[in-house]
Amino acid sequence: MAAVVAGVLAACGSASSKPSIVTSPVPAVSALPAWSYHPASPQRLLSRLDLEDAHRLFVGAGGERWLVDLRAAVATAAPILADQDLIAVSRLENGSFMFVGKEGSIFTSPSPLGSLTLAHRLEPIPMRIVAAGQRIIALHWDGSAVQSFDGGKTFGKIELGKGHPYDVALGPEGHAMILGFPEKLWLSKGQGDWTVAPTPPVGAGFVGLDARGALVAQGIRTSVVWDGLSEVPVQQARRFDPPALDLLVDLEVGPSATALLRGSATITDGQYVEVARREEKGLWHLGRGKLTERLTWVPIPDTDVCRHLFVDAKGHKLVLACLMGARKGVRFPYLRLFRSDDGGNTFSWQPTTLVGDEEGVSLTPIGDALILAGVCKPDSDGVCVPGPPVRLTGDETSKKYVNSISSIIPPLLGRVTRVVAIADRLFAVGLAKTGEPVVLVSEDQGKTFRSRSIDLSTWVDGQASLSAMHQGKLVVGERQEMSWVFGRKKGDVWVVFDATGRVMSARLVPADHKLIAAGSRALAIHVDDGTVLESLNGGETYEHLTRFPSSMTKESLDAWCEKDGCVIGETFSRAGWRGKEGGVVESQERATPSKEPSYRTTISCRVVDDVTGVVPNAIHLPNATSVHRGATAWSVVFSDSKTASAGVAHATSDRGQRVTPVLLLPPKPNAAGVAVHARTQVEGAAALRYTFATDADGSARIGSPMRVEVAWDNQLEGSVYRTTLPTPEPLRAGDVTIANDVATANAAILSITSDGIHVCPHAQCDPNSEPSFFVHRRGAVEVVPPIPWPSEGLGGALALNHELIRLGGKNVSVALLQHRPVVLRSRERRDGSYQFDALALAPLKAKMEGIDDFMIWSYLSTSTMGLSYLLYKPEAGLVRAYVLRFDTSEGVAEVLEAPTPKNLSDPPVSCTEAQRRDSFRIVSPRISGTEHRVVVQHGSHRYVMTTDLSVLYGSPSSACVDALDARSDRRPEFRALISMRDMQHSWLLAKQGTTLRWWGLACLFDPDAVLKESEETPIPVPITDEKDCAEVFEKLSRLIGHDNFPREILLQLCQQQKIDIPCVRSITDASQMARCIRP
Repeated sequence: MAAVVAGVLAACGSASSKPSIVTSPVPAVSALPAWSYHPASPQRLLSRLDLEDAHRLFVGAGGERWLVDLRAAVATAAPILADQDLIAVSRLENGSFMFVGKEGSIFTSPSPLGSLTLAHRLEPIPMRIVAAGQRIIALHWDGSAVQSFDGGKTFGKIELGKGHPYDVALGPEGHAMILGFPEKLWLSKGQGDWTVAPTPPVGAGFVGLDARGALVAQGIRTSVVWDGLSEVPVQQARRFDPPALDLLVDLEVGPSATALLRGSATITDGQYVEVARREEKGLWHLGRGKLTERLTWVPIPDTDVCRHLFVDAKGHKLVLACLMGARKGVRFPYLRLFRSDDGGNTFSWQPTTLVGDEEGVSLTPIGDALILAGVCKPDSDGVCVPGPPVRLTGDETSKKYVNSISSIIPPLLGRVTRVVAIADRLFAVGLAKTGEPVVLVSEDQGKTFRSRSIDLSTWVDGQASLSAMHQGKLVVGERQEMSWVFGRKKGDVWVVFDATGRVMSARLVPADHKLIAAGSRALAIHVDDGTVLESLNGGETYEHLTRFPSSMTKESLDAWCEKDGCVIGETFSRAGWRGKEGGVVESQERATPSKEPSYRTTISCRVVDDVTGVVPNAIHLPNATSVHRGATAWSVVFSDSKTASAGVAHATSDRGQRVTPVLLLPPKPNAAGVAVHARTQVEGAAALRYTFATDADGSARIGSPMRVEVAWDNQLEGSVYRTTLPTPEPLRAGDVTIANDVATANAAILSITSDGIHVCPHAQCDPNSEPSFFVHRRGAVEVVPPIPWPSEGLGGALALNHELIRLGGKNVSVALLQHRPVVLRSRERRDGSYQFDALALAPLKAKMEGIDDFMIWSYLSTSTMGLSYLLYKPEAGLVRAYVLRFDTSEGVAEVLEAPTPKNLSDPPVSCTEAQRRDSFRIVSPRISGTEHRVVVQHGSHRYVMTTDLSVLYGSPSSACVDALDARSDRRPEFRALISMRDMQHSWLLAKQGTTLRWWGLACLFDPDAVLKESEETPIPVPITDEKDCAEVFEKLSRLIGHDNFPREILLQLCQQQKIDIPCVRSITDASQMARCIRP
């Protein structure tokens, strides 16, 4: 026997204090143990290999392998699964088979369904891998690619030049296509050389081998198609049509552990027998087969009246218990018995006066008698409760059961649920009235049962603890011993009895394992990872056996063992014991990649002045996107609905830190009938306002003229503009939202560009059918005509988000696909028609694969607009950023590589004026492993933030940072803005309600900073103002249910306190208000 799993012994708690009398069984001389994997259907077939004699070998998801005999219409699944999806199969020169796994493992086997041997494994796990014949191509997350022409024995690097490959397809003749992002295609004819495809981008999200044998990169409206024979691929309006992979065989089910537990199946002499309805109504069917075979089914006559059917068998004798439905006021359904003495070929049936519990009826044939549990005989009032077993005497002449009588048993808590037979004895288990476990023994074919107490105090941690348990089922083992598994709060106990009811052993089940026992043999299945242990000596020792797919153990796993073998779930079964050729193939642990430091150099900051600045009516909490645009240190948009005004506050540091409000739309003396809308922009801030007429009920009058004012602050240019559209626009439904006498304008387009602003004042503007406006910074208004954007693509309806930008004094229309990052651009031809180009930025299934992205508009200096895009999965080594520069004469845009936080040094380098002038301004999100902890000292308070967004310039090889922001998950209303131009003039911001407060910060990189989370103190709360106190008053009024207390006095007291407004918003009871008051 292999080495005992030592860790399990330690996990089993207290071992027996007396030696077990269970001995290791002598190996049987019968056939070797056999495993079966018999799912009702394949998970997902991924590849096929045609063999001789009309056989086909399929591989697929879940590591499955299927061999199909087309002539016999039989499909057999390998009992051994690979530990990853199998994506390809081929035949080697020596006749053996090679299987390629999705995670880069290459297995070999001497036969299609034989044992798997790990021949090679790529490190690290590849992002994509394909194979055909002896050629294998793998792409890694870091952008590298390798290929093999000898079945994985050796790999060579693929030189692709610039670009990051993400997907690959390989044809049967060796021609291959790689797709990179931003979108780029490479081709190879099979000799290993790669060239860039001459076709333009089409918005492709994947490549694949289609049903016609061609390689296809499916785009938005056209695909790139290559048959491998032509020199170059072609563009066609053709969807990807995957190869049809089907077993072409109808699969029957195999043995089911659920059916065994339910009592609708049984095992006898290595044969599995099940009764089931094949359709919702009609006759029940009898399924038969070996424990490792799929079942053959035959109908059982006269069973259409049965609501439930239970079965037991002994050799060729089968007995079925049919529950037909309650009648005449009886609470349980009446019982009809079916009997077969020829293995189920023929049946006879008889009625009974018994009723049965639909939760389960147990049948135990012994000699000519039949013992039933879960049944009873109703009295004259039609009432009975199942309790003791019921014994029916058999009549050999009529082949009927007669003379039903309840067995005589000692008093029990609950009822007997299962009776088992060993030779001429019957056994059951239960709890005595005292709560002690007992074994019931009958030596007269069930007429009477005597009780035998089970004293487990010398085996486990105290007899008294067994009273809080749920009972398991009694199962007979190969050598006429029995197992009973107690479920307890402190851990399950596996008890083994001999044929007299004497305890042979009692042991705790390994922690976090589900035990399925048959006598002194058992399987223990780990509830999380599916690891399987086997014990053949009552739990004294365990040996590692195999592993089941973790997907099987995520939910409650049904399993059943008997002396003949085990059934696990609906898919696995094993005849015999000790056999290991089933489950998931065992492979070595992969090397654990070294972890990068969690955080980079700490930034230490201190508040330089306790006096706070205030910006009322702020609409957002500024972050790094608003830092260092032109001459402003940062900015925030504010809007006052009461006066229909809007503006932007500019922070500066050149002559001391101060914040100055700049009005975009000045206050109206009367804001009735005036709607306003303000928003932050990449360039700064924009606002829109218009007057409208109202009806008598106060609602906006549809069709009334809107006199539209527009104002914007382009901080990159350092100018503020304001103008009025010359022609009034008619008000539409949805253009205005009125709440609490405050009107808000809903504008679909309000977008600053380098020399003006694009505007559509309506809530909805269809770019295909209606114009919008471009307002020049000098005041002229230009009508932007609609463009007939396509509404359908190869994948169905095109859901687009439309954008307008300015290039060279002209309006350019671009669109972003909503469900994945694809950029489309329109170009007007000379004949007035339009050309639509597409460029994909990421794979189709990026989100499903855990890839995150971040997209934001970007600028080079003050006038050249671009779109920056970051694609990242840092734990896999993927961090790539690009900028799309739209001032190109063809295609969507020129693609430039952009810096990411991964490219920064530690501490990072501040940007020079030349870098800010000559490269795009890139805003990037936090990436794991690149964050800095920021320790802020505010008087006696000390608290910790983590850097979030950063403003970058330069290139990947010369990355620099212009600004960082930091936030705290504990207090998201606070944010620090750290200027890398002058860290001594940084800022701390806090937004409470619509009030923004700010303090000056002095910061520096502090490699010697000692960070102790336990020392962190709450972020300071400023003194509340009148608006905050009004919010406190309203919250108290709602919680108390009235407001008849002195409002003015309360407001005065409130303004003398430091009250945590977010805390106030979170409380649910007035008594909790005290915890929101800070010292």
